[in-house]
Amino acid sequence: MMRRWMVRDDGKVDLGLWRSSDKKDLIIPLDVHVYTQATELGLTCRKPKDIVTARQITEALREVFPEDPLLGDFALFGYGVTFAASSDEI
Repeated sequence: MMRRWMVRDDGKVDLGLWRSSDKKDLIIPLDVHVYTQATELGLTCRKPKDIVTARQITEALREVFPEDPLLGDFALFGYGVTFAASSDEI
């Protein structure tokens, strides 16, 4: 997660201080929300929540965002958090 913050520069959360690293080389930070949404969207079918799964999800996102695959990170995380919160209310 820290590498993402230091490499990407969105002007809000990501600082972009490490200019020698390329956004294309980042791997998605895998948490329960990202994992849940990625499996529901078919970005991965793996059960283990490990580096192999994170790389597989990153590769799927790279097809949509070739220059910056982590552009999909916040969407997966945010939707996962929102969906989890609304499920708790039911």
